Amino acid sequence: RDATAPAGYQFLQTEVTAVDLEHRRVGTAEGELPYDHLVIALGSVTNDYGIPGVRENALPVKWLSDAEALKRHVLDVFESAAVETDVARRREALTFIIVGAGPVGVELASSLRDLMDHTLRKIYPSIDFFADVAIHLIEGTDRVLPGMDPRLSAIAMKRLEQQRIRVLLKTLVSEIEPGVVHTKEGARLRARTIVWSGGVKVNPVVNAIDLPKSKDGRIVVDDRFR
Repeated sequence: RDATAPAGYQFLQTEVTAVDLEHRRVGTAEGELPYDHLVIALGSVTNDYGIPGVRENALPVKWLSDAEALKRHVLDVFESAAVETDVARRREALTFIIVGAGPVGVELASSLRDLMDHTLRKIYPSIDFFADVAIHLIEGTDRVLPGMDPRLSAIAMKRLEQQRIRVLLKTLVSEIEPGVVHTKEGARLRARTIVWSGGVKVNPVVNAIDLPKSKDGRIVVDDRFR
């Protein structure tokens, strides 16, 4: 509202239910809104690829609120691990699995290690950050940052190795249970913290709009985004 009110725009926080192109109306939870020009900028939503257990047992990293919740979770994990006397349970609690090595997954893995090495190490002297803590980054393709230039992938991979982050390439997740990631290769990876950064897909509202779309469901536009 800080941005829209001074400019004379009407701001409405509601859920869009449908877009009627023929009659130029947008259906919302507050009723229909007529329009002369329509800009569709809904963004994307998390893509779980239909894998069982992703929504229920993995932490998302799509919104700012997700990042804040993840940070609180990580700090809570270290608090409990600091007083855990059983070595096996402590190491399982301090194992972090990130699924998806795109930009979000790579940056998250690296940031986690920075947080541990430069901040948490000083305040948790009872934890052995070399022996007790493990970060695993899982990717289904043959390199990290698969959507970027291969040279950037190589630089990122080298940095991840320097940060002692275990990268599992060509590894496909088949199911996520509480504290366990199952792969299609038959492996079972256990961790207290499982984060899903496996990708995004088009907002479901777009699917119902009768416009030409690309194979991944995005609306086809011209060089002026029309």
